Amino acid sequence: MSRKFTLLSLGFLSFLLILFIMGCFLISYSTPLKSYGMSNNDEHTTIYFEITNEGRSALKLMEVKVNDNLEPSHVELGISYNGRLVTAGFENEKRTKLVGINEELIHPELLRDQTLALIQDDENQIPIHYGIRIINNKTIQNVTIKYKYYGMTKVANFELEPSLGRY
Repeated sequence: MSRKFTLLSLGFLSFLLILFIMGCFLISYSTPLKSYGMSNNDEHTTIYFEITNEGRSALKLMEVKVNDNLEPSHVELGISYNGRLVTAGFENEKRTKLVGINEELIHPELLRDQTLALIQDDENQIPIHYGIRIINNKTIQNVTIKYKYYGMTKVANFELEPSLGRY
């Protein structure tokens, strides 16, 4: 009886270990941080970089670098609670804010119905859009964002083509 119990316990623990390893493998190859747009000034030294979390759990920004791992002059996380995209001039809108990049979590992207309902709610405290405002002394050519997702450190790289407004 105890030998059978020991074998069952070892089998169950082995199964759990395999599930854990598979989960770690899937998380390590996922890329939840995405960006689909940006706006910039004429000199391309200030950009508003839209970001979204397409993952299943919140992620936390750790650092932002520009032009092959150089520190930008200034970086802030923009958060919109009113449906306005985080682009130039958004900080003058109601229910938006700029904070340090690691002061708030980036929650998973909302479903369309959820977003529409939150836009109608003037008391909404759930972020709808996120973006990063980056100010640099020189033209920004690429952006590297280091973040944590499920406790794992990940890196997202974005090559910019400021003259075309895309990357």
